[in-house]
Amino acid sequence: MRGIRLFSLRSLVLCFLFLAPWGMAGGMICGAGALAAEQEQGKKDAGHLKQVMPEAERFEPAQYRGTPYWVAYRGSDRIGGVFKTEGIGYAGPLEVMTGIDSEGKITGAIPLSHRETPALAGDGVLRQFMSQFVGKKEPFILKRDDPSGNIDAITSATVSSRAVMGAMAEAMKIFKKELGPGTN
Repeated sequence: MRGIRLFSLRSLVLCFLFLAPWGMAGGMICGAGALAAEQEQGKKDAGHLKQVMPEAERFEPAQYRGTPYWVAYRGSDRIGGVFKTEGIGYAGPLEVMTGIDSEGKITGAIPLSHRETPALAGDGVLRQFMSQFVGKKEPFILKRDDPSGNIDAITSATVSSRAVMGAMAEAMKIFKKELGPGTN
């Protein structure tokens, strides 16, 4: 047993010298891929920001307890914010981007990602549902829950409707704490 060596020091050094550059190259490729993905996400977010807050000329990124949002400006005036939040839908997380002006009114909202049933709550249905919020302030109440409510639920997709409302309520909560009246 004593005379049997599985690896000599020389073979270990040669193995390291041969494999180390490949490991570094792999790490650089993965890092470059992650950077490219982050830049692509930034471009998508920029397009979405203008969709939900069309009057803004520029956006400054911020975070509230890990939730991303952007402060919206026209010239040097802060005109509101855009918030990326999520609710829990029928099939899992439902991510929403919501614009809120300085008065607390919704300026726009779009679905970003979800796994809801396409026939019941696909992107088109969700966008139509979210359009009801534009120009409104809280409280948002489903007519299904209260006949005097101000929002019609998605037919056969109440869970998805509540997920969107939960995401928008979270956006409104962050708006009030970070950008609402008296937070200049």
